[in-house]
Amino acid sequence: MHHMYRQLTRSTLSFLLFACSTSLGAQNRYSFDHSEIRLEGAIKEFWAHSPERSIRIKWSHDVWLTDKIPGIDSISGYTALEILDTYDEINHYLRIRSSGTSLHYTYIINGMATAFKPERNQWYLSLFDQVLYPYLKSPLHNRFARKLAEISKLKVGDCFPYFKMPDINKDITSADDFMGKISILYFWNLKQDGWTKDIALLNFLREKYPDHSKIQFIAFSKKTDRHIKRALKNQKTDFLFQQIPNSQSLQNRLNIHYWPLCILVDHNQRITYIKTGSIGEHLPELQKNIESLYSK
Repeated sequence: MHHMYRQLTRSTLSFLLFACSTSLGAQNRYSFDHSEIRLEGAIKEFWAHSPERSIRIKWSHDVWLTDKIPGIDSISGYTALEILDTYDEINHYLRIRSSGTSLHYTYIINGMATAFKPERNQWYLSLFDQVLYPYLKSPLHNRFARKLAEISKLKVGDCFPYFKMPDINKDITSADDFMGKISILYFWNLKQDGWTKDIALLNFLREKYPDHSKIQFIAFSKKTDRHIKRALKNQKTDFLFQQIPNSQSLQNRLNIHYWPLCILVDHNQRITYIKTGSIGEHLPELQKNIESLYSK
């Protein structure tokens, strides 16, 4: 059965890649007669070859793709995407890794580093258009390409599930506290890049809306209260949100495995906004949604 699945996987991938190998000139065309997926822990490797071309792509589970501009939507921790593409004796090597809160691209042709802007590089655009997107959106690996709304059990329009948990000061907080208020819920992880910058922006929001009878701010972390306090002390920063530690069981129940995650809940406990990624990337959008609820 396993052998039959591998054969089906190879055949389907080969068909998908062959069907997409068009346009943008010969150097950018992809046509493979053999391809395979290899899994090793958190790392995936895709490789394919034909008489005239070979390609190897390695990535981790923490790399997301986006179709806004063909490229990377987010990359967490110190994971990376590596691509080695050989065509007509030309070696294209691309390595994308996180650097602080930004992405760092290294692009090399035949050993020589070149200036690289993802949205302008035809080889790169063609690679994502013709190889990665068709493959990642296929049923064989569709989990990798799903959007947050498909990954999480939480959806806009849903009622936020009930919970009752102690906060970092041992005070009990529950979903009952949401009723009649707007709530900003922030799920975070001490390992995520740029968390101190996110906290600064979230503190800004907390101070901008001081009426706690109308709006509340709660942060969830799977870390213990001791870990959270120590991390904030080491960074010499305060986090003005109410802190809920030890929230692993809640996050598992909601199928939340990507951080940071921001959720906006209305007066009736309905989710009106949900977004992953650094707060700085979607702060104007978040503020607009808060204002529309706050003014009611």
